[in-house]
Amino acid sequence: MELNMTTQVYNLVKGRLQDLDYKKALLNGLNTKISSSDYSAEKKQSMQAEAYELKRSLAMSADDIIRDANKLIDGLLDDVERENRLDPAQITEDIKLLQPGIILRQEDIEAILERNKDNKTMVQIALRYADEHKISPKGTYYIGGQQEREEAKALESTLDIYRKYIPQENASVMLDKFFGVYGVSGEDNE
Repeated sequence: MELNMTTQVYNLVKGRLQDLDYKKALLNGLNTKISSSDYSAEKKQSMQAEAYELKRSLAMSADDIIRDANKLIDGLLDDVERENRLDPAQITEDIKLLQPGIILRQEDIEAILERNKDNKTMVQIALRYADEHKISPKGTYYIGGQQEREEAKALESTLDIYRKYIPQENASVMLDKFFGVYGVSGEDNE
């Protein structure tokens, strides 16, 4: 079973965060040593430079993670667009009802949708007709890829806000909160 877009993005980011744990542990160790009185000023200065480079590397990794997640979203949207292209081989006799000059009612559109519920091409054509003629069929219908585009936009906004948490210790917990996943990180996320 194919995972939905949100789950795929979550899994990508979660996996990449686990790769950053090593860098974060190194940075914490350096910060502990820098605060200690066990090292000379010269050694501390060297460790501060190393800590700075690690922080910079973590920030760049955050950018890489967000960029890769956005590439995944773009690829998934491309797949959706390909999947929602009209296929002339799928056109049925109902197309005759969707011609200019024929006035259809809500019930007519709903009947076409019901007869063609497993035919993406006819569903898309009927929904486009309904949208153009300001007809609102009962039920929830999306014009090809609309739902996925809305999901992608929400994910991109979420990732943009989440970016600042990636270098932090609580990055996994915050990811779970942003994506509404609780109890996964092994910490209390409430």
